[in-house]
Amino acid sequence: MSDLPVLDKPSALSRLMNNEALYNKLIHIFIEQVSNLPPFQADINNVSSDLLLAVHSLKGSAGEIGASALHGELTRVEHRMKYEPEELTDSDFQQVNEQIARLLDVIDPHR
Repeated sequence: MSDLPVLDKPSALSRLMNNEALYNKLIHIFIEQVSNLPPFQADINNVSSDLLLAVHSLKGSAGEIGASALHGELTRVEHRMKYEPEELTDSDFQQVNEQIARLLDVIDPHR
């Protein structure tokens, strides 16, 4: 488990010049993006380009909204997918899914 915060809203707002409306829009876009994705699962024998793209895209979105723990987890998994695919395990994707669930509990508690 990561020591990074689930959500660092002040940091994200700082990067957005404290534009709360834009931040809220990015949160809404993130929730839609995540709701359109199936849970991440590894095909240990075949790291697809679609899965790599999904991880990379979600990593960028997580960074934009200040989802530090998820961003860190996705950075780690993306690196492993690219450079150490033989080390990739179901546990890697389980940790990503758990970070997504934690984040959604914070940003969308009534889902």
